[in-house]
Amino acid sequence: MNRFSILIICLLVSFSAFAQKVANEIILRTSSNTSTKTEMLRSIKSMDRDINYVELKPLCKSLDIYLLIIETTSGSDFSKKAINILQFNKDVDYAYANSMTHRRATPNDPRVPNQWNLGLVRAIEAWDVTTGGEDFNGNEIVIAVMDDGFDIDHEDIQSNLWMNNNEIIGDGIDNDFNGYIDDKHGIDLDSEDGNIDLESHGTSVMGIIGADSNNEIGISGINWNSKVMVLSSVTNEAKVIAGYDYIYQMRKMYNLSSGITGAYVVATNYSLGIDDEFGDDHPAWCNLYDLLGDVGIVSVGATTNSNSNVDEQGDLPTTCSSPYFIGVTNTDKNDLKVTNAGFGQEHIDLSAPGRNTETFKPDSQYGTFGGTSASAPHVTGALGLLYSIKCENLAEFIKERPGEAALRFRQSILKGTDALPSLNGVTASGGRLNILKSMSDLSEFCSNDPTIPISGDLQVDFVREDKNGAYTIFYKSPDTREVTLTIYDMIGRKLYTTQSIPSVFSRSNERINLDRYQAGVYIATLSLEDEVVSYKFRHISQ
Repeated sequence: MNRFSILIICLLVSFSAFAQKVANEIILRTSSNTSTKTEMLRSIKSMDRDINYVELKPLCKSLDIYLLIIETTSGSDFSKKAINILQFNKDVDYAYANSMTHRRATPNDPRVPNQWNLGLVRAIEAWDVTTGGEDFNGNEIVIAVMDDGFDIDHEDIQSNLWMNNNEIIGDGIDNDFNGYIDDKHGIDLDSEDGNIDLESHGTSVMGIIGADSNNEIGISGINWNSKVMVLSSVTNEAKVIAGYDYIYQMRKMYNLSSGITGAYVVATNYSLGIDDEFGDDHPAWCNLYDLLGDVGIVSVGATTNSNSNVDEQGDLPTTCSSPYFIGVTNTDKNDLKVTNAGFGQEHIDLSAPGRNTETFKPDSQYGTFGGTSASAPHVTGALGLLYSIKCENLAEFIKERPGEAALRFRQSILKGTDALPSLNGVTASGGRLNILKSMSDLSEFCSNDPTIPISGDLQVDFVREDKNGAYTIFYKSPDTREVTLTIYDMIGRKLYTTQSIPSVFSRSNERINLDRYQAGVYIATLSLEDEVVSYKFRHISQ
């Protein structure tokens, strides 16, 4: 099993609290002894008068794995109550609710085989965790794209265009009081209304971020279901400022109205810019990124399409010094920096695929698109995907502290990169976007106790004595590779061994049962490839 397969499993397991459970069905491992099973069934049936019948159905006899089925009169689910009882039964090694499986999230769009970029940034694996759309609290995720123009009639974007539901289209009135009339999907900065200009560049950017996916048409966007807000004719600095202000006002309205008005914009993309200019000379532009960040928006910009060090020669917007901004350069399918792409260890944060990226063309056509203009929307799309992770702690953090959350999401994008030799010393992170690894970096928010580190040097932290000879072994591992846990007695006899996948979103642990063994000192060893650590603990016989 490769490393990324293990990471996907960890991510999926970490979100198991949100998996669809099968009511009144519990998977457990217990003794094959008939009297033991009979007593277990009796104790479960006696939990409530509503329970009519309890059955223990063998699933894997060689491993003593069974399915406990509870039949009730009312249809009430007694799974949690039954699991609580079973966990304290000395004859039960483990018990947990049966869960529905689901088909892996591979889109059926016909041009996906041409999208080599999706595999490179690990979007395909990330889709097994989330495909975008809404966050845990049901907020519709919106990504704002500023560019020259867009084909909003493209066949593969219709379901994913943001819709301003507070605007009555065609009545000539600014219904939502945001300063613009009929801004159905966004605004045009020339006409200052909702009549979006049509251009090729913005159309291609839009497709990378949010093409309607799994619809048997065209391509797949980084986000399958998140909405794209479009701002066209953003072709000079004044329009950049006005465009960002529109986005800021819409997110601010959303925050203040608890979602009644405005839009839940989480990220912006601008794949245009000005060569050889420094952010310090354009404070009106650059100061907007902090303003946007304060309400919860991370902004992404493409660097110049010339082989220049922007730290020394300048570039807008990538030399804007804001902690809420991400500057992106271009690498190819071989993970080499494209020659005609800007760099800078201070101001260019990471790379993403750019050259020959399959995406939209006007008039519902498709083709390749390149340059840093294609790289930036990969990162912007990744942010939208991260915001859709179904994690309650993370959602509450976003709701209560949107500005801090924006900083944390930016950090995860940078920490999750794959290190590339071609970017070493010429970008801040030294790496290329990896969406799956960025997801794993958000793990602390989905742990029950985010103050406790869940990764680190290989070690057994402690062994907790439970009941009836059961113990829980808590450990750390530097990454998500499979580890081997083995229990020995003091004369070196192997009593128990298992393979364990370290958790990404909670503290790693394994539960064992020693009730059949004598009291004494035992050794828990944890091994990862050639590294082995051990921990002594005392077992008190029951």
